[in-house]
Amino acid sequence: MLIPVGIHLLSVNFNYGSAPVADERNIEISLDNAPFVESEVPAAFTQKISLPADTAIGNHLITVSGLADGRYSPVVANVNLA
Repeated sequence: MLIPVGIHLLSVNFNYGSAPVADERNIEISLDNAPFVESEVPAAFTQKISLPADTAIGNHLITVSGLADGRYSPVVANVNLA
């Protein structure tokens, strides 16, 4: 499957277990380890991302990083686009 350049939807849900849910969380979205979106989001969100026009067709790694904030540890999730 080839992932076309353009706008895609990325859905994320932070699981806090029994800990209180943070109102908002600062995240960074990276494409192949190069940050291209920073945003403040709630615990569950859908983010529109637009892959850069010069993105080569092929395998890519999308990483969503939730930065450490107060009592909350940093979290990282990866998705391979192939």
